[in-house]
Amino acid sequence: MSGIIATDKLAYGLSKYGELATVTSSIPTLIKKHSTTESMKKSGVTFKHLREAIVVNGDILEENIDEQFYIAVIHTGFMKATSALVVAVLQGEEIHFAAYAKEGLIKQNLAHKAIAFIKDRLSK
Repeated sequence: MSGIIATDKLAYGLSKYGELATVTSSIPTLIKKHSTTESMKKSGVTFKHLREAIVVNGDILEENIDEQFYIAVIHTGFMKATSALVVAVLQGEEIHFAAYAKEGLIKQNLAHKAIAFIKDRLSK
């Protein structure tokens, strides 16, 4: 259920911050082709901890304190030259992620790497 919420927020983020998306594809198609979702359970994580984990290597585009989610651009890929749009939703002790990154000719799993970066920061 919560993964669906993160994916919905990702669709919202792509429609609002569309410079990361190509105009020729619909948002559901982009999400299906170029996104990934993951979750993690970690006790003691607050909304502030989540924010700190994101800003180390990214820029927050939207922060919603009431719904406890962030939409951010995480710099990833070779020399951090590519951006991934990441949604992080905090629900109790669970954090749900959805990420979109357009891959080039060489697949680098950029969406997954962007989520992994945040998860690694939260695990420290």
